[in-house]
Amino acid sequence: MKTQRAAFAVLAVLMFVIGAAVLALWLVLDLHGFFKGMCQGAGFMLLAGSVFIAVRYARKGSKGGETADWLPSRDGNGTSGWLPGRNGERR
Repeated sequence: MKTQRAAFAVLAVLMFVIGAAVLALWLVLDLHGFFKGMCQGAGFMLLAGSVFIAVRYARKGSKGGETADWLPSRDGNGTSGWLPGRNGERR
């Protein structure tokens, strides 16, 4: 598992460096038109993808692999009253 995490860390850094290089290429060469849009799109997508991968695997390692953080609390066993039932009534 450590090997996979290290591989994704290397991938995130590589994507970040390539994205920054593509954006720098657009700025240094003062590109216009199609090539400007291509460099901007590719650069920003690589930067965003690298941040996503880095945060995803950093959080997964620190929390023991839980990916269900976004779910509502299950303390009330589904009867908390804030969610309507099938016929529109509150549970």
